[in-house]
Amino acid sequence: AFVVDNQGLIIGSRGDHEPSLVEGIGARLLIAFEQTDQMSAIGEPSESIAIQMGRRWLTGLRLRRGEAKPVIVGVLGPEVLSQETRDVIERMLDRH
Repeated sequence: AFVVDNQGLIIGSRGDHEPSLVEGIGARLLIAFEQTDQMSAIGEPSESIAIQMGRRWLTGLRLRRGEAKPVIVGVLGPEVLSQETRDVIERMLDRH
């Protein structure tokens, strides 16, 4: 799991991936969210993205904290994060 700022720079990460790999994935998730913003004419801007990578899923969450710019949380796991898990992550970040 990792968190990147609104410019794709790592704020924090957990796991055994190289920092440069995490930063690259985070920057690409940021770009993916920017692309989804181009589709906002069909609804609200996207707050999550799930990408299947082999047998694992990369779930990206765009979380807004008050008036600050959003941060991107990325989690690589065996399945897409549930809404309940997403809510827990958001509450955890709100405490910090």
